[in-house]
Amino acid sequence: RQKRLTRNQHILFTLGLLCAHVEVSAAFCRKVAAGDCATSRVSIETLAAMSRLWARRTAQEMTADGLSLISGSGALTGDALHSFIKLIQFDAIQDHFAGNLDDLDAVAHDLNQ
Repeated sequence: RQKRLTRNQHILFTLGLLCAHVEVSAAFCRKVAAGDCATSRVSIETLAAMSRLWARRTAQEMTADGLSLISGSGALTGDALHSFIKLIQFDAIQDHFAGNLDDLDAVAHDLNQ
């Protein structure tokens, strides 16, 4: 019984963390889309780069941690797991990391001025 509680807590905490990251990412995107950088010490371009960085990180964590929970639970295995990976377009998510280092450089340049 205790082991089951620990397992459930791990899943709940992981899902909670992932939800929080998605909410922060969405808030970041809304702020950039509105052009609202009045409460920030960086330009809207830097804020957009920060938003992309956070969105990429969130996507990476969602896919990695989500797949870890799904495959670790045994809910999907073998062909079903491979079909799920194809369904969520895992490769396309990885392709969106192009430009990540450029965004990091842009943020670093703006913050170091």
